[in-house]
Amino acid sequence: MAIPWQLRIVIILNRKAGLNLLVHAATEAIQQWARDIKKMRMGILIVIHTFGGDMKWHPHIHLIVTGGGLSLDGKRWIETDPKFLMHHGGLKKRWKYQISTRMKKAHRESPWRFPKSKDFLKEYPLFAAMINKLWKITWYAYIGASLLDPRFSIQYIGRYTKRAVMAEYRIVYYDGKIIRFSYKDYAQGGKTSYMTLKVYTFIGRLIRHIPDKHFPMIRYAGLFSNRWRKQYLAQSRIALNQSETDDADTNIQTSWAERQTEYIGIDPLQCPNCDKPLTFVGSFFGNWSKLQYLFVKAGKDSTIAAALLRPG
Repeated sequence: MAIPWQLRIVIILNRKAGLNLLVHAATEAIQQWARDIKKMRMGILIVIHTFGGDMKWHPHIHLIVTGGGLSLDGKRWIETDPKFLMHHGGLKKRWKYQISTRMKKAHRESPWRFPKSKDFLKEYPLFAAMINKLWKITWYAYIGASLLDPRFSIQYIGRYTKRAVMAEYRIVYYDGKIIRFSYKDYAQGGKTSYMTLKVYTFIGRLIRHIPDKHFPMIRYAGLFSNRWRKQYLAQSRIALNQSETDDADTNIQTSWAERQTEYIGIDPLQCPNCDKPLTFVGSFFGNWSKLQYLFVKAGKDSTIAAALLRPG
């Protein structure tokens, strides 16, 4: 979900309050639909992104939602069509309404900063008039395909939640003074384009996407909300006839081992010599002297395995 370009400068000048406003607006746009139309609560993972492929300031929100939700009385699980969530038009209107009303309310309750060229927007009637004018244009909200494959879902979530502003491979030229990088130009149908910037301009674009200290760029809502997660997930498991999940650490370790087995074709927690199961102890980077810790930890137990990772 994105906002019109006219509002982007308002968000960057009121960064913390502005990004929080986008999160709450996007979340409520989905939760309102789920609550009023489907009579359910959905689990929602929210990811804040402030950048586009060309590193310009482009604040937008990604939402990953459950395929269905818990009924409002907490007694049954309500399925949704895996091929259709809701109408784009309805989502766009809810998103537009949430942003517009929340921005007007925020302006009335506390002073917002504006660029000198738009200083007149400090006057509420003029600010409200701008918001009303923007109401007449189409706002962007995209509903992606269902993530039916659990492995693909994990990869998708990981890619979007931990996505860096720019991957190093996109930099195609650097001489200390200028830098040239590639990006997908969606205005041209997603073709690969290139941009050349002076180094200091590039750095300026890059650092403005660094989150404020302690500002969470990943949030949870609905069934996953921190306050109600334990209760809602317990009710969801009962409604779905699922048993209590195993210990989280065990799940993470098993998941890691399965991924490694898939990638390299060898089970890293199975000894290649005696076929005995191994226990993952830890990973170390660089200093080989740290390997001594593993020998002390393992003692004479040959079923202890460890990974030592060294640069290069």
